[in-house]
Amino acid sequence: MVVGITQYTNKNEAFPLDKKTLNQVALRSFMVSASKNSETGEAYGWCHALVPALKKIHENEEDLALSMGHNLEYVETGSFFSTLAMGVVLSLEAQKCDLETIRSVRTTMNVLCNSLSHALFNLMILSTIAIACIPGANNGNVASVAVFALAAMILMVVLRFVLIKVGYAQGTKIMEKLMKKKEDLAQASKIMGGFTVGGLIVLATKHVSASNTFVSAVQSSSLSSVASSVLNALPACIGLVCTYVFYYLLTKKNYSIAKCVGIVVLIGCIMIAISFVLGMTTSL
Repeated sequence: MVVGITQYTNKNEAFPLDKKTLNQVALRSFMVSASKNSETGEAYGWCHALVPALKKIHENEEDLALSMGHNLEYVETGSFFSTLAMGVVLSLEAQKCDLETIRSVRTTMNVLCNSLSHALFNLMILSTIAIACIPGANNGNVASVAVFALAAMILMVVLRFVLIKVGYAQGTKIMEKLMKKKEDLAQASKIMGGFTVGGLIVLATKHVSASNTFVSAVQSSSLSSVASSVLNALPACIGLVCTYVFYYLLTKKNYSIAKCVGIVVLIGCIMIAISFVLGMTTSL
């Protein structure tokens, strides 16, 4: 950590970085987590990614050393949205802002980018693609798995190269916009999370043997055909009911996505246990 110095020696604003340099930073960002450790987080990878741009911004060797020094302080990017934070930091570096401002913006932007990655990409985009591909995968269509993997990979790569240019061009303006929209993004992620969990349950109910075992056991008894029809329709309603339940838990009870997924796993374990017991009973 750089102590005592808060300003660069050369305070003249640097020339704008070209696309080639920004692309180099984006390419290096793939290795940000390669040197992750408990002491400095992803600082080594973060600084390594910024080096091509910092060398062009700071022609003074002392300023370059100072810049690399404070960019080696603890940082946790958490996602490929980190290139957006990199772009904003490089914008401040080019303006030769004071170090405390750059530190503060770097920390804030990485927190925002991490949240944005989970809310927008993981819970909305990737989950939607996954739900669209699951039926084909369940039917043995390998192409569905390949489509999901390819779509996710393309999005991750393209976003890295696009976001660094957006961050560099917008500077702190993008941070202000994200701060204003963070509550809307959080609410949207909760809603989408509920529908995602519900959608996955709908797909899962098609393949849960517990319901089929239970229905066949009941049909072998003296229940009427009407009751049997109702029981056959119940598995299809589970997903709809669960969607509303999880929507309520997420929006009204402020449950986290992790807690809701844990509930689903617990219910799944219970269903498997019931299926096993009923299967043993019917076999006897």
